[in-house]
Amino acid sequence: MVAECCETPEETVEAAVALATRMASQGPLAVRTAVRSLRLGQDDGLDRTLWREADAQVRIILGTHARTHLSIKKKKKKKNKKKKKEEEKLA
Repeated sequence: MVAECCETPEETVEAAVALATRMASQGPLAVRTAVRSLRLGQDDGLDRTLWREADAQVRIILGTHARTHLSIKKKKKKKNKKKKKEEEKLA
């Protein structure tokens, strides 16, 4: 896979480091899935690779949605505890 062409070896290293940094800043599941797809895509056909990609995207999206939902629930629970303590002080 070629993402870009560079004129010098130094530019190639800079581009590779920039790409690796960007990839590493993504979620670990997304990175593992992308690496796995690249490795397995060499041996599998296009149809199988596309199905695996679709499945991976669903898992990543659902995982993100679940984390967001849990985060919201935690915040609400914390807010309710704080409100309950304030009500107990006033009582």
